[in-house]
Amino acid sequence: MAKRKAKPVQGEQIPIRIPQQQVSFEKDAFDNLIRSQGVTLCHHKALPSPIGLTDRDGIRHPEHSDNEGVSQFIYRRAGLVTVFFQSNAGKNTPMDLGEMKLGTAMVSVPKFYDGTDKPCLLTISDRLYFQDVEMLVENWQKMECHATGVDRLTYPATCVEFLVDSHGVDYLQGQDFTLDGEGRVVWKAGGRRPATDPATGRGGIYSVRYKYIPHWYVSDLLHEVRVAQITDPATGERRVERQPYLAKIQREYVWHAQQNREPGEPGPDGDKGNKNSPPRSGGLLGPR
Repeated sequence: MAKRKAKPVQGEQIPIRIPQQQVSFEKDAFDNLIRSQGVTLCHHKALPSPIGLTDRDGIRHPEHSDNEGVSQFIYRRAGLVTVFFQSNAGKNTPMDLGEMKLGTAMVSVPKFYDGTDKPCLLTISDRLYFQDVEMLVENWQKMECHATGVDRLTYPATCVEFLVDSHGVDYLQGQDFTLDGEGRVVWKAGGRRPATDPATGRGGIYSVRYKYIPHWYVSDLLHEVRVAQITDPATGERRVERQPYLAKIQREYVWHAQQNREPGEPGPDGDKGNKNSPPRSGGLLGPR
């Protein structure tokens, strides 16, 4: 290959001197930016539940005949953290087993829990929900009225807007039914309720639209190992430190197993539930 010829000198030559300076990130600037524009969430850490398992690699709890053991977690409260939401989106996706509600968002999470020096570390399936605002979303579904008079909705309701049975009859919260502490529909004794079908013996069918507090679950860690060069202004020492996470979170739609637990069975926060709760069989007391 022929050697390339140098370009001829054209006028006076001025060499450029590049400053010999190191550039470092300010230690707390990223965290402060997130908190100044963010909202406070309560973080619960996830732990796969070993309760009832006799095989380390088993996915079903032996006392259950369905897939109750799948995607079952124990949750422990870790702390409050102010995060920055971005790319918040939602859509409904038809699937073979029904319609999945896919609400996702990206969140930037500071290095520490609010007001502490305790590191905030996330992993897949951790749970987050709003702490300082009443953020409500809506859902609608069809239900079968249970003989016990207690119906468990897909999500714990805070307010029922409309409830109409298969005969077109409207029912009102406070007049025909109430909501208990777990967000379940409780029909008033001796009052109106969707009538039982005499041919099948099953409870009456109704549609309900209600509000509830959404929960998010960590589905992916996009920037888990995010680091930057930091210089200590007092000593001049230069070191690498972890920076805030960037995580993808998913609105709940597959974590329904905990809501369908049997009376006395551990729930998502380790609670045993109400031993007098109606059984899961029969009418729809929760999604399977």
